[in-house]
Amino acid sequence: MSSFSFIHAADLHLDSPFKGLVIDSPRFADILRQASFDAFDALIRLAVDNRVDFVLVAGDVYDSADRSIRAQLAFRKGMDHLKKHGIRAYVVHGNHDPSDTGLSAITWPENVHFFSSKAPETTIFSGPSGPLATITGMSFSHRREKRNLARLFHPHGNGSFNIGLLHCNVGSHTGHEPYAPCTLKDLESSPFDYWALGHVHTRQILLKQPYVVYPGNIQGRTFREPGPRGCYLVRVTDGHVDEMDFHELCGVRWFSEELDISSVPTLDGLEEAVIQRIQALRAGTPEQAIIVRFFLTGRSSLFKDLNKAGALEGIETGIREAFEEATPPVWLQALESRCLPGLDLVARMKGDDFVGQLLQIAHEWESDDIGKGHPLAEAVQGLFSNRRILKALGPLDDRQLLDLLKEAKLMVVDMLDS
Repeated sequence: MSSFSFIHAADLHLDSPFKGLVIDSPRFADILRQASFDAFDALIRLAVDNRVDFVLVAGDVYDSADRSIRAQLAFRKGMDHLKKHGIRAYVVHGNHDPSDTGLSAITWPENVHFFSSKAPETTIFSGPSGPLATITGMSFSHRREKRNLARLFHPHGNGSFNIGLLHCNVGSHTGHEPYAPCTLKDLESSPFDYWALGHVHTRQILLKQPYVVYPGNIQGRTFREPGPRGCYLVRVTDGHVDEMDFHELCGVRWFSEELDISSVPTLDGLEEAVIQRIQALRAGTPEQAIIVRFFLTGRSSLFKDLNKAGALEGIETGIREAFEEATPPVWLQALESRCLPGLDLVARMKGDDFVGQLLQIAHEWESDDIGKGHPLAEAVQGLFSNRRILKALGPLDDRQLLDLLKEAKLMVVDMLDS
């Protein structure tokens, strides 16, 4: 009985800068800077501990085309550690780290094979009795690869388990740029046994005959990438996938939480409610640091207090202090109020007084498409003709204008109806 095992990972994004985040805690900022490297170290440990035969990396080893020296040396160290344990590695580059950019003078150990970007390339992994797996892969030569690379792949006919290693976009609704686009039918109709894919950061098994698999990235980088992140450990017996297990690698988890504060009557009660929710998140992820933001919802008597200047920031500070020494660390990114005043706006809109009329007009404006001549666009035209205001806020799109309208409506109604 011939058997072997491998790890399928992708989208390491080593040295990811976590753009757009403001972290006032030096401790947590250091953890984020290290997060992609820690997840990669966990990947290497997993491979060694499970004595896999080889590791597949399906693109975006690095976060950017310039490939920081730190990231390249960290990857080389990982490959060298695999070599010491007799584990091979097969790597393609993707849109973040195309093969024609960012190369430094580094000597790579002979156990790692980087696939060419000129055409699909094939290499064979053999055991004592002969070929066990044939891996065909192709790297991106440039960032915006628009060709359907999957159609260029042709498996080797030696009777071994055929793997296609590719960074690509399957389908048209993945939420990622359509680089190396292909269809699921392209992959399903091919004679490969396992398509080891990268690029899409959401873990998913698209097919099982053949296997078409995205392992997702190994470390979430934004609030749009919540939940466990890691890789697949695959065991193959007699040419068939026998086991396929997901292993979490990330050291930081991202959470976006809604908190209904309809029954929370005081600001200190709100602080305690947020702390309790964070404690529950920590209990569910005892080994990971967490970064969390809260959206406060519901009809609340605290609406006016929460809309005072500095109110949310003051509550955030108290909560951060409560978790300052927590291990693993916790960072509250933000509290955002989406709650409504403690009154029934639909019923209030039916009134024939000034507040009712105001709500009716606002409702009509919210239902319209904003364009030239729309009352809301005309109302803010003079404001945004001021160069200082335009420089500070920038131009607003239709969604942002509607958000401002909704916020202003709630504040005005709360003041007039209190």
